Amino acid sequence: MSMIPWSVNEEDYAVPKRTGKQACDLGAVAELEFLTQAKRRGWNVYVPIGHATPADAIIFRPPARPISVQVKKGMSRGSGRGWKAMVGSGLSKRAIKHSLHFSKFRRYESNSFDVMAMYIAEENLFIFWTLAELLQRGKTWAIWTTIKPSNNWEIFDRFEAA
Repeated sequence: MSMIPWSVNEEDYAVPKRTGKQACDLGAVAELEFLTQAKRRGWNVYVPIGHATPADAIIFRPPARPISVQVKKGMSRGSGRGWKAMVGSGLSKRAIKHSLHFSKFRRYESNSFDVMAMYIAEENLFIFWTLAELLQRGKTWAIWTTIKPSNNWEIFDRFEAA
């Protein structure tokens, strides 16, 4: 007679299949990579809790003011044409259905954050733009190709000098 009143089935411990959250997972990896690289460069790093915050990270070196950063995972444009990231937020189908505004796209506002960081996982690099630069262009996508500068961490020096 067994001392255990229940049996164990291997099916109870099978690894679950992916549920469509892969884009969120890639975004989380990009955010973690940004935090790690910023910390290695001597920045104090902080993370706002929740998805309703306009910035994904805050970095600073006292006595300069904190710099808010929106981190995006760069998406391939295909056929070696570079990568892109949306300069705004995309709304889910559910949010659109329950909204008075029927646009899928919501453009960032000038005070949303200071810097947008696009992470290219395939190349393990970042491209940074100030939000002011992106809004001045008026484009809905930030685009990067390998012939343009990358890992331009010096962009944060502008905020330290101000």
